[in-house]
Amino acid sequence: MDEDLLQQSVEQYKEQFLQIQTVLQTTGEDGQDELVKLRDDLVELIHVSEESLLSLKKSRLLQLLDNYEEQGLRTDFPSNLDDSTSSNADRENDTESLDDKDLEGLGVTEHHNAMVFDAETVDLPDGKEETKVRVLFMNPTHKSMVPCPYFLDSKCRFDDDACRYSHGHVLSVEDLMPFKEPDFSQVQCDQSCLARYDDGVWYKATIQSIDHDAHTFVIHYDTYNSDATLGIDEILPLDQRDSENVSDSDLSSSSSDSEESRLTKDIDEEEIAVVRLSWKPSGGPVCLGEWEQHTKGIGSKLMVKMGYIFGKGLGKDGSGIVEPVETIVLPQGKSLDKIAELRENNKLPKLGRKKRQRAAKVKNVKLPVEASSTSGDIFDFINTKLGGKRGNIHDISRVPVPGTSASDFEVKEIGKKKKGDDKNINWNIQLFKTQEEISAVKKQLKKEETALGRHEEKDAKTASHFRQKVTAIKAHLSRLHEREKDIQQKLHHKKNHRKLTVF
Repeated sequence: MDEDLLQQSVEQYKEQFLQIQTVLQTTGEDGQDELVKLRDDLVELIHVSEESLLSLKKSRLLQLLDNYEEQGLRTDFPSNLDDSTSSNADRENDTESLDDKDLEGLGVTEHHNAMVFDAETVDLPDGKEETKVRVLFMNPTHKSMVPCPYFLDSKCRFDDDACRYSHGHVLSVEDLMPFKEPDFSQVQCDQSCLARYDDGVWYKATIQSIDHDAHTFVIHYDTYNSDATLGIDEILPLDQRDSENVSDSDLSSSSSDSEESRLTKDIDEEEIAVVRLSWKPSGGPVCLGEWEQHTKGIGSKLMVKMGYIFGKGLGKDGSGIVEPVETIVLPQGKSLDKIAELRENNKLPKLGRKKRQRAAKVKNVKLPVEASSTSGDIFDFINTKLGGKRGNIHDISRVPVPGTSASDFEVKEIGKKKKGDDKNINWNIQLFKTQEEISAVKKQLKKEETALGRHEEKDAKTASHFRQKVTAIKAHLSRLHEREKDIQQKLHHKKNHRKLTVF
């Protein structure tokens, strides 16, 4: 099918979808099974048609590049959208012969608001060093530009290229431009802006009304066709020049599943799942799977075999929960209204509360009894008067056997305790925690070595400080490697022992 016809078909499908959606909003979905099924079919058809349209554009672009290579022309993408030189005259003449069709291609450089996260030294091919900076985008317009929360805590297990979120963008210092402070005093209604959405991405929107007293804005998302009330820190006003650069096609390509959710967002947010930003907040109550330190860890082993990665959310797309669901025991014989009232007043019973209260009561009762028995014991009175000492039956059982020294006895006791403690330790969990700590220490060591190399020839005192830190981190890293090796040996011994005990 021709590209223009396919584009017209997509527009027609969208109009039909909006018409059906309007009817369903007016009459409701009860008893309208055929319209609901037709709406779902249109959503799928729009998604497939847009994928076909995208593949046609890609194939046309590849064909265009092949033609340029055959003609011996060298195509360089401009570093800035607004720069134009006279050397591009031949290229413009070639593009005019393409029936005035728009082309989309990678390699275009855009400027976004960002903050400098770190400075890095990169070795050039000629042996020289160049200082570059790693920046984090403050207003990400694509999902791949959203900062990774695990990377900020130095806990992300993926490399920069493997993680679906951003670990920062590395660029030269010369490419940085001064930060342009947004002027909210000139903001008007019907002005274009970038607005933050629930998934952390900033989409193009239009300001509908402004509340100057509360410093809030009512905006309309152009891509999601929905309204929202946002604060002053959740929008970025755009002037006419910026609004032209931020195109709808760029913003709509933030994720492969955003188009499907965009069409149905105003109806039901839960009908078609949108991949949310899964992250574990700092200081959370319990990590997923942390309770397996008291078990054999069978559940986590099965989940790893099925493809689960620790630290990510549950589900195929990693968009599920990261923290376990808290168990809430509702009181028996209470109505839903009474339970809602208790929940509002924060009086719902919590797990373990009665057990702790019972233990506290027993402790308070036992203390005076023990005190009274101690004060009224006749034998203690006699021992006090005669200067004697009350014996302990446990001390008698700990007397070493004749022929062995006290130190040998203590070593045996310590060995028994360690052996008993080893049985209660889940070495798989300990190995995982040790490997996580090794990964974090390696990242910290890399940062300190970079800082040491940066101050080696500039400041001797600062370099000495960083050298001491590097030495301490290396010593700690070697101890972690020894612990990891010891745990692996214990696991290997445990595995072999299990094989030998099976007949």
